[in-house]
Amino acid sequence: MLNQVEQQLTMAQAAGKKVIFLTHFAPRKALLSPKPSFVQSQRQLKTYQMINAMMGSERLGRLLEKAPHVKYVFYGHLHSIHDPLKAAHLVYLNQAVGVKKAKRTEWQYDKFAEQWEHRLKIIELNN
Repeated sequence: MLNQVEQQLTMAQAAGKKVIFLTHFAPRKALLSPKPSFVQSQRQLKTYQMINAMMGSERLGRLLEKAPHVKYVFYGHLHSIHDPLKAAHLVYLNQAVGVKKAKRTEWQYDKFAEQWEHRLKIIELNN
């Protein structure tokens, strides 16, 4: 997958295109949740590391940060709401709506459409 992305980024740059990159998974380790304090034992640590490994790829982030024509990266998968992260020339934006369940909710609004609208971002691509 990384080779395919690299080829597409190279073609886009050669064509003078600006790129907004969309991915389901988190493209930087810094975007993942920190290790919870209750993770104490080796077994808990291995489980935490296994779960985090499924959340994203640091290699994708490094590849994107080498592409000067990519300014914004939108990702999801983590479900919870994260602040934008600026790294190199990129802005990483998590556009997940969040989770809404009886015992756990991350929504600020009652209805999906309202929550979705609240999470929308408008970006400028002038430069």
